[in-house]
Amino acid sequence: MTKKRASGATFPPALAWTDALVAELSRRFAVLVADMGATAADPVLKGVVITDAEIGGILSNQASKQYSLFVAGSLMQQLVEEAPKSSAHLLALQQRFHLSGFEMDCLLVCLAGEISPKFERVFAYLNDSMAAKLPGADILLRTVAPGQLSLQALLGRDAPLLRYGLLSSVDGARFGPYRVAGGGGRSALQAGGLAPGVSAAWGNGAVAARG
Repeated sequence: MTKKRASGATFPPALAWTDALVAELSRRFAVLVADMGATAADPVLKGVVITDAEIGGILSNQASKQYSLFVAGSLMQQLVEEAPKSSAHLLALQQRFHLSGFEMDCLLVCLAGEISPKFERVFAYLNDSMAAKLPGADILLRTVAPGQLSLQALLGRDAPLLRYGLLSSVDGARFGPYRVAGGGGRSALQAGGLAPGVSAAWGNGAVAARG
């Protein structure tokens, strides 16, 4: 049975790698939330702000599995190891566009909100704003490569993820927030092929290898 989002796009049933992605990101975000520290929230603000108790429920208090370091590329690698068959097209996407492990991890984090709406509230919590339901460069770096600020350049407007139409930056902001562009989302979810711009780069060999 397919799933249909409000936008009208039809996505296939959950793939094995999407289940692995949701589980792993839930653990990683739980660690980030725990690191932010618990603060008491006024109950009258429920629905206006996201409380620590609510975010703990969303993430099922999975901070019990601690991470001393999130390594760039480890998220993508974990999906390949846990779901080798269903993630094969992700490897094809990575190879065709010469994306690094960090870039693939960022694409997957941005895709999380499309796969499980609960992550929109997690992003809002981490952004400290109910209106900010998408990840920016700060959240991406903290989730997949904390402390490696030099990698932020791979999230710029001229970098492959945005140049080839896999991600888009909301309102053209320099470093996000980001959403998965139509082509990137459909390709990753195997739902209806690539958007024209991504398809052109894919089919015409317009993507040059990076040194």
